[in-house]
Amino acid sequence: MRPGRAPWYRDPLAWVALIVFVPVMLFALSDLGAFAWIREDTAPAWVQAVFSVVGIAIAVWVPAAQVRRQRQEREKAERLQSLRFKVQLLGLAKEVGFLVDAFAIRHHDRRLDMQAVGDLRQRLSAYEPIAPDAEAAELIQIIRSNVVSLVAALSTPASLTDEQIAFLKRNADANTKRAQAVLAAADARTS
Repeated sequence: MRPGRAPWYRDPLAWVALIVFVPVMLFALSDLGAFAWIREDTAPAWVQAVFSVVGIAIAVWVPAAQVRRQRQEREKAERLQSLRFKVQLLGLAKEVGFLVDAFAIRHHDRRLDMQAVGDLRQRLSAYEPIAPDAEAAELIQIIRSNVVSLVAALSTPASLTDEQIAFLKRNADANTKRAQAVLAAADARTS
């Protein structure tokens, strides 16, 4: 089967061809004497036997197909939920980057809105227990480490050097890029 193409049994035209072809073939074979071993008095029993087997096969196949389709839909919904979650985490990672940038820009007075940092910490704490997969949990930990570094920097701003602030900025930028890469990989898996 080629990628992007449905299997033959999902094509209605294939079923029409099959329904037309099989009886025509059976009729042609019966005219040629292929079924001479079936006597007239046992023919109804043979027809019933064949269609009973077909009925049993359909009775097994239909529920199995429904279960498979439900599982695929559930997995797709889970992948979409994970993707949405990772989009939110990317937003948090960018927010940490913005806070670090703001801190780096105002490095002379080294003040920053602690309310924004506290809000960010609360949102991270709320996301942690509902992480849909290990990848998201790892991103939360990475972002949390950035926030902890930022909080530590804010608690002792006078002792920080410009190199330490530049390190905080590089770390936040690298983690934002990591979050973007994880999001891109999750998006590719969802498509």
